Amino acid sequence: MNDEDWKYTESTLQYRDGEWYPHLGYRAEKPDEKVTTQNGTDLIVDLGVSQITVTSMAPCQCRQAQ
Repeated sequence: MNDEDWKYTESTLQYRDGEWYPHLGYRAEKPDEKVTTQNGTDLIVDLGVSQITVTSMAPCQCRQAQ
């Protein structure tokens, strides 16, 4: 990436199914734009996703959903 707005944050190397995969993280500043809806309320959509994948270096303190 050759753009001054994007900054390198982290990288990992993962081995899966006999292949190596690099994962590179970049971040850009979010514009300070306040987006509002027509009547000032938020629309929330439940996609029904029961297992969301996230990346974190923090110790996991998660519980399995019942």
